[in-house]
Amino acid sequence: MKCCCAWRPSRAEFITVEGKFWYFDITKAAEADKLGLLKKLKRTVKENGDETVEIELHDAQTALATLMRHLGLLGPAGGQGDPLNVEVKLTADQFAPLFRQMQAYDRQVLDDSDSAEES
Repeated sequence: MKCCCAWRPSRAEFITVEGKFWYFDITKAAEADKLGLLKKLKRTVKENGDETVEIELHDAQTALATLMRHLGLLGPAGGQGDPLNVEVKLTADQFAPLFRQMQAYDRQVLDDSDSAEES
């Protein structure tokens, strides 16, 4: 899953600035693979020749939450129907071997990252 900040669209991916002027750059957006975030693009030319461009972007984070809700991945926060908040009851004897495995995994990850830094 992407970081929340990666789900936020940026206008910079759609706009090119040249000096004191800027313009909507659909090529730039396509190269950044961001056209899927484009919700609405409206160009209006008035009788006097003035041109306006209206750009509306999807909020991908809201779309992700909607999709998760649709798939049943979100329920009442902290309730029994919330699969992202599952209560697990273990005895100390059941938890001890799991805790040792987590510690061993953490040590392995730290050792791997230390040896990667030394290379």
